[in-house]
Amino acid sequence: MVGRYHWDFGDGDTSNLRNPVHTYTQSGSYDITLVVFSQSNTGTCTDTLLMPGYIRAVDPISNFATSDTVVCAPGEVHFFDYSMDGDFYRWDFGDSTSSNKNDSVSHVYNIPGTYTVSLMVNSDAGCGDTLTKTEYIHVYGASSYFEASGYQGCVPFSVDFTDYSLDNTVSWEYIFGDGGSDYNKNTNHVFTQPGTYYVRLFTHNDHGCEAYYELPYPIVVYAQPTASFLMDTLTGCAPFTLSPQNNSSGYTHCLWQFNDGSQDTSSFPNHVFNVPGHYNINLIVYNDGGCADTLNSPNGITILPTPIPSFSTAVTSGCSGFTAQFMNNTTSTSGATYQWNFGNGIIDSTTSPIITFNTPGLYDIQLTVTNSNGCSATTMMNNMIRVFDTVPPNETIINSVSVLSNTAVEIIWQNNPALDLAGYMLYRKQP
Repeated sequence: MVGRYHWDFGDGDTSNLRNPVHTYTQSGSYDITLVVFSQSNTGTCTDTLLMPGYIRAVDPISNFATSDTVVCAPGEVHFFDYSMDGDFYRWDFGDSTSSNKNDSVSHVYNIPGTYTVSLMVNSDAGCGDTLTKTEYIHVYGASSYFEASGYQGCVPFSVDFTDYSLDNTVSWEYIFGDGGSDYNKNTNHVFTQPGTYYVRLFTHNDHGCEAYYELPYPIVVYAQPTASFLMDTLTGCAPFTLSPQNNSSGYTHCLWQFNDGSQDTSSFPNHVFNVPGHYNINLIVYNDGGCADTLNSPNGITILPTPIPSFSTAVTSGCSGFTAQFMNNTTSTSGATYQWNFGNGIIDSTTSPIITFNTPGLYDIQLTVTNSNGCSATTMMNNMIRVFDTVPPNETIINSVSVLSNTAVEIIWQNNPALDLAGYMLYRKQP
């Protein structure tokens, strides 16, 4: 039976209690020794138990440092760990991010500012230590930002670029994407070639930090179309059809303006001028980029008045030797000349002729009028004059007569070729 105990706690303290409680005041690893004693008839017996390093009293010490206390955003900071006796780590970088890496760490600061950094270390026993370095990291940043006055245009396309970077910006470099650049804070650039251009700005601040910004949309420059057309004549008689030759280039849509109240969007129009006058012809051509070019005809076109032939006669039929007087009702007859064709071999150039028709038949009367500007027009009245023969028509030959019923008889005869035949009359001869 154990009669006595002797504990050696490894830190110079001992105890004779069976179940002692001991407090370690220094960090370290301690060997624990227990000696038990018992009495017997033969004397005192002992037994010793040694447990090397059985107690580990650890007080972690947090420590870290970096040489990157001043950086430009985005800037990477390397933190070196000098802590002791720590089993668990928690880094707090001061920008709402953290790390549990049990060693030196690297962290990227993206936003300019001043940051407080903390490192908390803990031991397996639950002991801990925290080191906080207030306003330890200083992150500076050049913030590049600018705007363009326009994103789409036609050659030559002039764009204003306005800088809105931070006030501590000291240098600017615009890259326009067409080989051009500029080093002013605010600038203007003219794009002289069609294309798509991505414009960038590089800035530096007074700490030497660089920033970069690219416009969210490219600058799109469209080619300028060229309006061109030719007219094969500068004068015409109304109604006159103009068919201009379109020689434009680089266009997808066009608009013709004829200045007579009408327009046309076809590339090769055929336009009719009905009213005499002078008209300037305009052509506007467009492309899909909204670029346009206009050409105004330098001389325009002159539409001359054309006579409008018209005539009448009081009497249109009669027997052989019948005389008709034709009344000329033509308009637009400035300096006009006339040519009448009466269909009987007679041609006449008087204004209102009197013509005698001797041969029986139907006559087409035609009048052509030409005025002093060379414009002419023709009108014809078909079968206007009818001349009857004074001789009775030839006998009409009856081919057959058939009695169909008590009330119907069918008679078939040949057509009489007489031109002035007015009709047929049938007589029944009484037996």
